[in-house]
Amino acid sequence: MEKEEEKGFFDQKEHEVLSIALSNSFIALGTPNGYKIYTLNPIKLIKDKDMGGGIRHIGFYNQDKIIWFVGGGNLPAVPENEFRLWDNHNDEELCKVVAESKINSIKIKSNVLAVVLSEKTVFHNLPLSDKYKTFETATNPYGVIAISPLEGFTTAAYLGEEPGTLIVYDYAKEELQAMIEGNSDEEYYITALELNSVGSILACATSEGCTVHLYDTKDGTKLRDYTRGSAPSTINFISFQLDDTRLLISSEAGTIHIFMNDITQEGQEGQPVNDISVFSFLGPLIPYLGKIGSYCKFRTPELYKIAMMPSEGSLIVLSSTGKLYLSNINVEEGGEAILDTKKTLTDCLLVQKNIYLPKNN
Repeated sequence: MEKEEEKGFFDQKEHEVLSIALSNSFIALGTPNGYKIYTLNPIKLIKDKDMGGGIRHIGFYNQDKIIWFVGGGNLPAVPENEFRLWDNHNDEELCKVVAESKINSIKIKSNVLAVVLSEKTVFHNLPLSDKYKTFETATNPYGVIAISPLEGFTTAAYLGEEPGTLIVYDYAKEELQAMIEGNSDEEYYITALELNSVGSILACATSEGCTVHLYDTKDGTKLRDYTRGSAPSTINFISFQLDDTRLLISSEAGTIHIFMNDITQEGQEGQPVNDISVFSFLGPLIPYLGKIGSYCKFRTPELYKIAMMPSEGSLIVLSSTGKLYLSNINVEEGGEAILDTKKTLTDCLLVQKNIYLPKNN
């Protein structure tokens, strides 16, 4: 099979944004000329760094003080096979990793750095040393990788060597935890991966484009399927939120779906309820009737977006065009989230009036 190029949703000819990142307090945009950092509340541009070229991947390592990036675009700021850890306050490089080929994605936390290439995933210890582990993988055009976010938990998930296969791996012990076998068709891609905070549940979306599968990372047992819709659309973002009680997913169809994670919330009163058919009991016989839909949705026109929930009643969405959407959620009934504020971040100047997030419901 001919290798497929990295899948992306940022077109430098059309947009001023090449990459996006969102934390609890800050926003980062990679641009054709460098990067921009914003505070989230108030929404305010605090750094506009000209790097003399494009930033294709960007993220936070230590709030806004230390960031990381990989070059990209028509004129990359740094080579596309180099990862840089960068002191944003002092404008200096802290360290770098030079990969053997173009970097498709990065995952990082305090003690580990995962570098994803087209057909390899490399785990580096942090602080950087000569010790690292390289794993051959199936072709990985979406650059999928997952690492348990909470400190003290060391579970990772990456592609296996066979198409559609996932490996669950303890990177501290360097031990295999589970192997999850999927569709072996070479045209079948995994498009998004995410682990919950402690690494006990793995969420996975595939090029089938309708369903997110949840697995137990101890043994690879499937726990749940959540369905975003019946028409296929590439799912490109998954995130556990609010202490893993919610699951956010986004697809090229333009909709953010919010699910109750009923694996952890099952049987609890006073919580929103996912959309489940009254005929779900027939699911074993007629699979369509057993599908679990989201309890809340929010629609925007962009193909790619990331999101988080500061509270049960609020949703923040950052799109690939640099637009920030703030919306309110009916905590009891769900339904459609209501837009409160929309802001185009690329219009922000270093000196501007502060814009504050609406108060939590």
